[in-house]
Amino acid sequence: MMGQATGGHNGHVAARIHRHPRWPCRAVSTVLVLAYVVGGVSGVSGSSVVVGTPTHPQILTCYEEATHFTGTLSPIGPNDVGFGPGYFPQARLLASMNPPNSNRLAQLTGYKLPPVVYPGATVTMTIARGARSYVVQQNPWSPRQGSVSVTYRACLHKRGFFPQSFRFTDGRRRGCVPLDLRVDGQRKTRRIVLSFFAGPCRTARPVAPPPM
Repeated sequence: MMGQATGGHNGHVAARIHRHPRWPCRAVSTVLVLAYVVGGVSGVSGSSVVVGTPTHPQILTCYEEATHFTGTLSPIGPNDVGFGPGYFPQARLLASMNPPNSNRLAQLTGYKLPPVVYPGATVTMTIARGARSYVVQQNPWSPRQGSVSVTYRACLHKRGFFPQSFRFTDGRRRGCVPLDLRVDGQRKTRRIVLSFFAGPCRTARPVAPPPM
């Protein structure tokens, strides 16, 4: 099942959250790949530092995590793509799905797939070098051009998800998105690959941490 969202941070959420009438965002039990309008930037005005790069990842904290809803997040399941201290809900199903018809909106805002990060965990997701020419991470606080690297710092005592999408920048509607994930306190970087309507994607082995 697929659809379109008309808002930014308050748009529909692509997570396996049980329906509840009091939650203003229509919760669903299956994944929704949605395009949404981004309405925010990150970084300090006038700063020369480019936020969202591998050397200066965009940082999202508990304040940006969506925790104020009355639904419940299910534990990781067979259709989810896990990354240690969290998962992308129902992401495995996307490989065999068709992209939504809103091609123009998707090019501007992306396909929404929010990560669930376990309480107290910190993980940095960086788009692999070979894919940076065609895809970025987009969220309501990212720079206008999107982010290549984002650090997610989850709340300590609340379970939620981070609203964000993956946006293809070269006009394609299908593709493989390789991500290098670094969990705080661990030396190795893990590689996962998300398939957006592109069938099976090859997953590389874990890679060594970059030189300090």
